[in-house]
Amino acid sequence: MSNKIYANSMTSLVILEGFMVLALQIFVSVLITPFWGNSFVFWSLSLFFTMLALSLGYFLAPVVLEKTKNNATFLLNALLWVLFIYLTVIFINAESLLILLIKNFSSLITGNLVTLFLFIFIPVMCLAMVPILVINFNSSTNSTEEAAQSGKVFSLSSLSGIIAVVLISFVTIPFWGILITKIILLSVIFASFFIFLLGQKKTFSAYSLLGLFILGILILSQTDEKTLKNPNVRLVEQMDGILGQIRVVDYLNEQARYFFVNNATQSKLHATGRSLFPYVYPISIYSSCKPAGSQVLIGGMGAGSLVYELSNFGFNIDVVDIDARLEKLVEKHSLAPVKKANFIVSDIRRYINNSSKKYDVIILDLSKGEIVPTNVYTLECFVKCKKMLNKDGILLIHFLSSLTENGQTALASMGKTLKEAGLDYRLMNILNKKSFMEGVTELAKPAGYVFCAAEKVDFSKAEFIVDSTIIKDLVPQKENLYLELNDSKGLILRDDKPFLDVLQMENATTMRKMNIKSIIGSANEK
Repeated sequence: MSNKIYANSMTSLVILEGFMVLALQIFVSVLITPFWGNSFVFWSLSLFFTMLALSLGYFLAPVVLEKTKNNATFLLNALLWVLFIYLTVIFINAESLLILLIKNFSSLITGNLVTLFLFIFIPVMCLAMVPILVINFNSSTNSTEEAAQSGKVFSLSSLSGIIAVVLISFVTIPFWGILITKIILLSVIFASFFIFLLGQKKTFSAYSLLGLFILGILILSQTDEKTLKNPNVRLVEQMDGILGQIRVVDYLNEQARYFFVNNATQSKLHATGRSLFPYVYPISIYSSCKPAGSQVLIGGMGAGSLVYELSNFGFNIDVVDIDARLEKLVEKHSLAPVKKANFIVSDIRRYINNSSKKYDVIILDLSKGEIVPTNVYTLECFVKCKKMLNKDGILLIHFLSSLTENGQTALASMGKTLKEAGLDYRLMNILNKKSFMEGVTELAKPAGYVFCAAEKVDFSKAEFIVDSTIIKDLVPQKENLYLELNDSKGLILRDDKPFLDVLQMENATTMRKMNIKSIIGSANEK
């Protein structure tokens, strides 16, 4: 082969390896978190498999080379055929394979291990062998030249990886979605392999690859993962992005519209447009003791249910959410029009740290599926929230927890940390219970709890505005506003000691298992 074709074919393979390793790391995380969630356990396992695959690939390449008498050409051809066909099959059957995996692995950790092995470990291990084989192509007896060549190979590999991060994270997934990203990734493998085959003058193999590529793209383009065949379920809209998959789904038999983030229920609306999540109404009623014109900050948009309810009181509302898609999505698909609010795209902790604005009510209603942003529930953040409150202002926190030992410790830790921040707090009685444990049949089943914190929590003289259409059990009774919470066993949650990640892991696992059952049910109804 000519020197120019040779150089181009080698360069294309190095670019392929660097680009695809990081592209797969990001893309697969977006692809599978709607099924397995995005807890720190998932991310830890994802990084573990990526690094293990890289180290094993780097180690195996020279071993296999030695066994095949340094036949790097044969190995590269075999490796690239396997990689191309494997990823094409995986991408075409991704949703069916993921549903099959969650049906057969009840353990969240085991399920994650098997899934990441298939989607990350195998392709990354193949990719890791590529630069070693390329260096072998260019090896010489001059150790200085070999070192320089190795440096160029890994430098180019790293640079193409950087390009992959920017392209996949900020262009293809947010703007073009999962399907187009699959096609782009397969196109990168095809183009690199095609150039390599032409460089070897293997014309028949190159055009055979082209035929397989076209066939694979045609099949992939026909797979419609958004079609729900259950007559009682209608997919209104689906948006894939680096911040997760959002789906708006109507369940006609329930007269309800769901907003899902990574297949976890984020909001649930009745056909009237009112929320079917009970906590929304007590929070709005507690807030109603403030006069019209009060400044209200809501952390977390959801489907806009709190905005809708609080707007009835004439408040000036700022809503902060990190996901810019939600403003238009809620405006378009909420069953009742969300009334005027100022939507701010930001991480809520960043906003709290940097804002100098004062509020009469601050509401933290934060979760991404089953994951709560533990960087917000810390002493440092609560101290800042206290400074943001006007005189007699209140901080309301909707917090998901179970009543297992870890769950109760998490609740106690929230209370203890609020107290350490100089805030008086109460665990509010949002369902008019008689005791903390009333109605709890499964300790591990997560439920929503509402904390109220202020310089002094005192609703004894407060006048609430109560909508007559709200179910009686959701209306706070003055004589039974609070639930007793013993925070003596709680931990002080700090930025440098994020215990909540560990305490909530059990809770997140339980919630994801519940979501998996829902996914399996939907799959069986297709």
